[in-house]
Amino acid sequence: MIRHLCRLAWNRKRGYFLLGLEMLISFLIIVVIVTMALNYLTVFYQPLGFGYRDVWWVELRPKNLAGGFPQRSAANVVTVREVMRIIEGFEEVEVVALCPPPFSSSGGSQDGEYDGVRDNFRYCRVTDRLDKVLKLNLVAGRWFGEEDDALAWEPVVVTRKLARTFFGDGDPLGKTIAASELALRVVGVVDHYRYEGPLAHEELFLYRRLRWDRGASEQSLPTSFLIRLQPGTPRSFEKRMRKALLPVARSWNLEVETLESRRGRSLGERIKFLRLGGRIAGFMLAMVGLGLVGVLWQNVTQRTREIGVRRASGATRGQVCAQFVGEVMVVATFAAVLGGMLIVQFAFFDLFPSVAPEVYTAGLLCAAGILYLLVSVAALYPGWLATRVQPAAALHRE
Repeated sequence: MIRHLCRLAWNRKRGYFLLGLEMLISFLIIVVIVTMALNYLTVFYQPLGFGYRDVWWVELRPKNLAGGFPQRSAANVVTVREVMRIIEGFEEVEVVALCPPPFSSSGGSQDGEYDGVRDNFRYCRVTDRLDKVLKLNLVAGRWFGEEDDALAWEPVVVTRKLARTFFGDGDPLGKTIAASELALRVVGVVDHYRYEGPLAHEELFLYRRLRWDRGASEQSLPTSFLIRLQPGTPRSFEKRMRKALLPVARSWNLEVETLESRRGRSLGERIKFLRLGGRIAGFMLAMVGLGLVGVLWQNVTQRTREIGVRRASGATRGQVCAQFVGEVMVVATFAAVLGGMLIVQFAFFDLFPSVAPEVYTAGLLCAAGILYLLVSVAALYPGWLATRVQPAAALHRE
């Protein structure tokens, strides 16, 4: 039966060619959209590694600065430290730290090496109490403290993923990562830190301690504050804080936002491409469905005699309908197989390392199911029209 359906589809390859091409393009678009959605779904429920509720982000920016960070001048350092002191004085504030805000791509990037293992990692400079602000889960070692002021080397706290990448199953504490002219010695390990948000894969990441007393190698000055507030603090607290900071930072712009709102905005920015792709895929599927109905309707009209002969020879209405549906299923199968061969190349050559092979497989299967469902639904009405052809009427017309 399958061989017969393949032969019928091949004999009408000219009529099915454009339809098959539309199916192929639609299948590829569906695979991309479904794979992206499944990839987002797999990472969404993975732990972020930090707490964002009841945390506000406060950004200081000099009014005459177009972009980037302000210079690490003595006056700027005094202003930033005074702003931190004032914020810490509010009773609504539990703890404050300097750190580039989560749910963004801020921070630096650098190559590091240890014992022949070389990889790129992200980093940011932070102050001593960030672990309490973001409720980081310290799994080994310690966080930064005032005792690090006397060190001749630079302490860092790394994520568990970075520790495994560079040190394997060994103990990372006390080991040094060579990064350019720096020697970064690990003093602590945190569980996770997906700073770009719940739809981003975790990267290799480490924290470097911000020193107020020396920073010749760092010409810029971080000015992003993360503030953990008492639960239930109203938004009206922002007005009081701005009023208190105004005398100290008259020449600075002040931007305030909750991490919850940053999280929502980050989610919206990441899924907007998914929404756009979904609209395109829906349009393509509608075009394929309408084209399929038109082609099969024309086939029923042109193949009245063939249908009449089949009915006269004993074929049931179900068998006639299954023939028309089966032909387009064959065309859909060719499109799915060819599209699958193209998509497999992405996984084989690891063009998108963040997407696991299992996600590619699930995306292909889901896309094939959607395509087959569309084809079967679109072919039902023309197939039903074919079952309405009476053998005598069809032969009489010929």
